[in-house]
Amino acid sequence: MRALVVGDYPPSPGAGPRRTLAAVRRLVDAGHDVTVVSPQTSAAHHARPLAGLRGAVVLAASAPRFDELVLRLAPGIPVRPLWEVVDGAALIAALLPWRRVTLEVDDLAAFPLLPGGRLSRVLFGRADAVVVAGDDDRRLLLATTDVAPERVTVAPPPGLPRPPPGPGAGEPSPAADALATRLVLMSRVRAASALVKAVPGAWPPPPDPEPPGPPKPPPPTTAAGWAVYLVKKAVRTALGPYADEVLGPVFKARLAVRGWRGGPQV
Repeated sequence: MRALVVGDYPPSPGAGPRRTLAAVRRLVDAGHDVTVVSPQTSAAHHARPLAGLRGAVVLAASAPRFDELVLRLAPGIPVRPLWEVVDGAALIAALLPWRRVTLEVDDLAAFPLLPGGRLSRVLFGRADAVVVAGDDDRRLLLATTDVAPERVTVAPPPGLPRPPPGPGAGEPSPAADALATRLVLMSRVRAASALVKAVPGAWPPPPDPEPPGPPKPPPPTTAAGWAVYLVKKAVRTALGPYADEVLGPVFKARLAVRGWRGGPQV
């Protein structure tokens, strides 16, 4: 069977490339013909852009040539942070033509698609098999998606033995249940915020009305009044906040003599 493995690959540093290499070895030992694609130049057969929509196009275009896809999910491969909705929908569409899909994720909580969200449930529901790094991630995945338990496998990082199951290992732990509930609530809050922002005029809320100030005096009705008004406006423009301190007493005395309280405030 021809298999395509997608993910970071040695000699790139980190645990992700080592886990990709371990997946390749498992497939080769099972007698499969394996091709590896990585996002950067490495020991893989091909280097292709795997982030975002370009990564989805690479996956969809490769489906006719292979029988199985092993996709190592990581931030940016192919779902980018802050682009979860667009990249997640594109990834789901790219997986549709594949005969068999295996998804591997090291840290489920760090994956850009929050567990419990609609895209996350559809994505993992599309997979024929899901490989996680620990029992906590397995419980979290089962609590937030509709994936059947027999399709979820725990594979610890290479070089680390899997801890023996303790009492109640097959039952959901309180910590995993609390984390699952929190992630579901976060996904719902994010979806509600996006919906509110999409409604015209719903966000941001209108500002509070300003309290009514003192009524403005009526405009001047004579030529002399307009002259005083224009001079006052020119002085305010030139002196700014110091206009009242410098010429305020002069204007008040002049206006008191003439019996006029001035034009509109500027």
